[in-house]
Amino acid sequence: MLDAKERLYASLLDWERDYQSSTYQLAMTKGEVANWLGITPATLSRCLKQLVAEVFFDKPLHLV
Repeated sequence: MLDAKERLYASLLDWERDYQSSTYQLAMTKGEVANWLGITPATLSRCLKQLVAEVFFDKPLHLV
């Protein structure tokens, strides 16, 4: 089973592949994304910060 950060990372890669874009502009709130991933909004924020800090993404990530 994937941990929260791994689930988020996998989802971002899927969205990038599906939409053929590395820009993440979703019509979902942070709460909705967190709920979809089965995590809290606070965990989502922490995971996003960790992924950016680990240089998985060279562009800012913005969720509503």
